Amino acid sequence: MNIEKIVKRTFFVGLIIAGVGILFSQGYAEEDSDDLTEKKRCVSHEIKLDKNSSTTYSTCKKGHW
Repeated sequence: MNIEKIVKRTFFVGLIIAGVGILFSQGYAEEDSDDLTEKKRCVSHEIKLDKNSSTTYSTCKKGHW
């Protein structure tokens, strides 16, 4: 594969991930403003990409608990 294809593929994958992230962040922001009495329970997950790098993200569940 040549470098041009790799760069284009990487760019589009990054664009898709960014778009999904923006959609999720807007959805969570709208949900949070509805009811402030509800608490969120968050769990953080760590993804090991390889030996040297990892990505951490958290998922939150809302509800009365």
